[in-house]
Amino acid sequence: MPARYVTDLFDALHAHGAATALVAAGRSWSFAELRADTYRTARALRGLGVGRGDGLVLLAANTPDALLVRLAAYLLGSRFTHVHLGPTTQSVPHIVADADPTLVVTAAAGLALLDGSGPAVSGPATGQPVPDNPATDAAGIDSPLTDGAGIEDQVTDGAETVTDGAGIEGPLTDGAGIEDQVTDGAESVTDGAGIEGPLTDGAGIEDQVTDGAESVTDGAGIEGPVTDGAGIDSLLTDGPVISGARIGGVARGGDVPVGAGAFGVRAVTVERLAGLAAGESDEPLPVAAAEDDIARITYTGGTTGLPKGVPTTYAALHAAARSALAGAAAARDELAARTGSARFLAVTPIAHVAGDMALMMLMLGITVETYDFEPGAMLASLAALRGGAVLTYLYPALLGQLLDHPDRRRTDTSALSFVVYGSAPIAPARLRAAIDAFGPVFQQGYASTEAPAITALTVADHVRGLNDRPELLASAGRVLPGVEVTIRDAAGAVLPAGEIAEVCVRSDSVMPGYWRRPAETAAVLRDGWLHTGDLGRFDDDGYLYLVGRAREMIIVGGWNCYAAPIEAALTEHPLVRAASVVGAPDGTTGEAVVAYLIADAPVPADELRAVVTARLPEINVPSRVEYLDALPLTPLGKPDKNALRARSH
Repeated sequence: MPARYVTDLFDALHAHGAATALVAAGRSWSFAELRADTYRTARALRGLGVGRGDGLVLLAANTPDALLVRLAAYLLGSRFTHVHLGPTTQSVPHIVADADPTLVVTAAAGLALLDGSGPAVSGPATGQPVPDNPATDAAGIDSPLTDGAGIEDQVTDGAETVTDGAGIEGPLTDGAGIEDQVTDGAESVTDGAGIEGPLTDGAGIEDQVTDGAESVTDGAGIEGPVTDGAGIDSLLTDGPVISGARIGGVARGGDVPVGAGAFGVRAVTVERLAGLAAGESDEPLPVAAAEDDIARITYTGGTTGLPKGVPTTYAALHAAARSALAGAAAARDELAARTGSARFLAVTPIAHVAGDMALMMLMLGITVETYDFEPGAMLASLAALRGGAVLTYLYPALLGQLLDHPDRRRTDTSALSFVVYGSAPIAPARLRAAIDAFGPVFQQGYASTEAPAITALTVADHVRGLNDRPELLASAGRVLPGVEVTIRDAAGAVLPAGEIAEVCVRSDSVMPGYWRRPAETAAVLRDGWLHTGDLGRFDDDGYLYLVGRAREMIIVGGWNCYAAPIEAALTEHPLVRAASVVGAPDGTTGEAVVAYLIADAPVPADELRAVVTARLPEINVPSRVEYLDALPLTPLGKPDKNALRARSH
């Protein structure tokens, strides 16, 4: 049976026809055009060997290609992984190695991450750095065809030999008169076309780059890392595949992308894929995906080590979407009547929550506009869309940037109609300020990569929090339909309302297990329940309150202190805009509470003490406070507590 999630998507693309579906990169697509381009892209991917069950990794920011490739991947039933390219890009070499894709599709910015220009990475199995090959860095070879390229002893040029460290000055650039051929083992790079970048000594590559049994024919001048601008991006190595090593090089040339890289994968640029798709038919294709197939692998933020892959089946995507839409029923019904004027701004990475929300919006017939978040640009969008209904998803840190931007007070933001926020806690004081500025338009979503739908604090709950239930603004909301949540102690016993322990989740949208990590899976999936690692409690009305991660609990003199309530208390001071709390070793109490604040000005210690002790026992008062210009964030928009703990020691 075809996956319902995918059939629903394509039924929506068909049903809404001429209406605008996507706005990005200076152009727009109707639903019919997006559907047609998806069919073309799917055929191009299929021609490159991607089919049902095959891995496909995309390296891209918030671009139209990102949504097109995702839609095409789902249509084909492939196993899709999207890594967002941006300031907090996750460990690309590790993810590419771990995801085991048939093909990598990459934006131009991803080439440097693939060709080894970046630092060495740890191998996924051991976590230990993979050593360089003997002739690389010592010989000055530090660009493509290094670290895994198999060059160990010498570079041979016809009758001449250039030995390691003997005058090699750049990326295989020796000035020693290499004229005919650079030989490395049985593989060779023939010359004649004038190489100007890496592998450059005036020799030139004319015919082909050979990689095992495959070759890339260029016929054009190679100017970059074995690159000729012809549009093919192939991970190149002429030695053994070394999982986790630096990738050997990126080659372009000819019409078909080939070449085994350090991870044994092939790659193509989004531009080349678009060129191939342009020549394909836009006739409808059947949905190849089945309910229990893996739809995607999303990677965790890597806060406890290397990012872990989290598979989600097509059935789980359908269940998560159903729960999320049920949790936002009031907003959904209102928006259904305004689809002609409604627009979803996908400004956080669509590799994560915003991507799922974008596809849900398309199912509802709502236009999606995507770009990378910048507060001034978003305010400009809101002003341009006044009179309409704008929806978006933001991390609390980004909501704070929007709230604090100097243009906000003079910008008409009345179009902002529904804001889902999540990924990290938000201080109640900041939330009240956001509601004052933008109106009662907020809904909180509590979820995780492993469980994409858990609870929601609705718009109506926020209104109650402003009026008769102020504590609700610190809540994660109530459990969504189709989801079960319990609070369990270390022995697995379910605790009553008011008791703090681990949040455990069971639903059809929970992951089946970490990708190829059985030990980690067994640690968190027990008796059908996902043990989230979050600590929380329920109140008598079924509202969930999170107090922090289990591993982040701070034990001060035998007392348990939790970061979230302390952070919320600190931000009640009018000068404090954001707070993050960690524990640091202390010779007297075992651990001490350390607070990092973003504030308009330093706050006297007695005033900070007063706002904390007004809400919590004295033991929670920070023993040390440090002021920062901004909190460090993980790729998923959470405060990077590992970085803060390292700073506190």
